[in-house]
Amino acid sequence: MRSADPAEAPEIRFNYMSHPDDWAEFRACVRLTREIFEQKAFSEYKGHEIQPGKDVVSDEAIDAFIREHADRPSIPAGRRGWDGRMILWRWSIPNCG
Repeated sequence: MRSADPAEAPEIRFNYMSHPDDWAEFRACVRLTREIFEQKAFSEYKGHEIQPGKDVVSDEAIDAFIREHADRPSIPAGRRGWDGRMILWRWSIPNCG
């Protein structure tokens, strides 16, 4: 929020991955996802890991994967056209990492 006034539009900052904690939390997510899929309950459904890949295990390797694949959000947006149909488009922001 820019101010205490709820009527004022918020400021949106795409500054993820700008703090060391962001990187640690993302690595933790990768590792937790792997841990979850190693549980016995998933054994009959689990295939091979597609991304980041079983060989991507060190902090440095996970960070490199993040930099290469999660560098910008893609934001869906839209508006109503003159005929009432929804017009959609997508835009991305520059590299945040």
